[in-house]
Amino acid sequence: MHLAVQFPGGCADFAAYERIARTAERGKFDFCLLGDGDFAGGGGPDTVTVLSALAAVTHRIGLAATATAVYSEPYEIARRIASLDHLSAGRAAWDMATSPDAYDSANYRRGDFLPAVRRHERADEFVHTVRAVWDAWAPGAVAADQAGGVFADPGGLRPFAFHGRYFSVSGHATLPRSPQGNPVLIHAGDADEARDFGAAHADVVRTACTGLDEARAFAADLEARAAGHARGPGDVRVMLDAGFVLGGSEADARGRGLQAGLPDADRPVFAGSAAHIAARMDAYVQEQACDGFVLQAADAPDGSGSAALTAFVDQVVPLLRDRGSFRADYTGWTLRDHLGLPVPAPLP
Repeated sequence: MHLAVQFPGGCADFAAYERIARTAERGKFDFCLLGDGDFAGGGGPDTVTVLSALAAVTHRIGLAATATAVYSEPYEIARRIASLDHLSAGRAAWDMATSPDAYDSANYRRGDFLPAVRRHERADEFVHTVRAVWDAWAPGAVAADQAGGVFADPGGLRPFAFHGRYFSVSGHATLPRSPQGNPVLIHAGDADEARDFGAAHADVVRTACTGLDEARAFAADLEARAAGHARGPGDVRVMLDAGFVLGGSEADARGRGLQAGLPDADRPVFAGSAAHIAARMDAYVQEQACDGFVLQAADAPDGSGSAALTAFVDQVVPLLRDRGSFRADYTGWTLRDHLGLPVPAPLP
């Protein structure tokens, strides 16, 4: 089983981020995910800035930054995520958003609203361009400091280029290849276009299916779509976006969670005793409905969400370990190690 936590939105207090990240790392979670509050009229600081700071106060947990593939530019995103990956020694992920909001379009001076098909067409080219930048350094190539300047190993650095409908980009990358081959790619979405995009590109696909049968059908559908892109079942992890509320009975726990602001309509909620939550989560994995969970805790009174996560780590995680469903410790250093994902071969 894989576990991740999504930071509560709209927070500008670094201490709150640090508490959550350290708690999740103590629980041996795979990664922390920070959504970009710049989209859909939200708020909050820049994702890569926050996660780069968290790289200095954590050691093993992955750091996943949401950034749009609709309004940004590929080289910009490639460089920012690659920088986070190097600063964290191979723990970075890019959560590839395909933002649908006209509000975002106005912020980014695009001047129009892209329908779903065009958003995912643009995002498809965007990802190909980003990977071309990341793969512009051959594996093992290093940079050498000569007289105060950084120079590429001439045998390792290759120019990159991508020419398509939405992008025509060529140049040279300024960072060596990722410590984990490429940063991990994450995508969320249940619509057909989102499923196809995730099956083609993502290492982790997030879904908010609200029942065991629905989640199992999603996982089977995604596996079939991935096979259509010449990808095997071991190439993609399906993780369920879920809330949780610890309490005596499921009804009481769910009620307290709703009062605390935990979303109920747009994602499943595991509510009840620690034993009940552990059993339900384990059932999803055993029934091949998902490979793990991206958890959103009900906010603590200070808005940090750290109190609920602490309770989950202290009460639910030990039970998952007793079931043999979750790791006792990290066995590798990179996020790909945690997720059991292969290192991608460089693009030709």
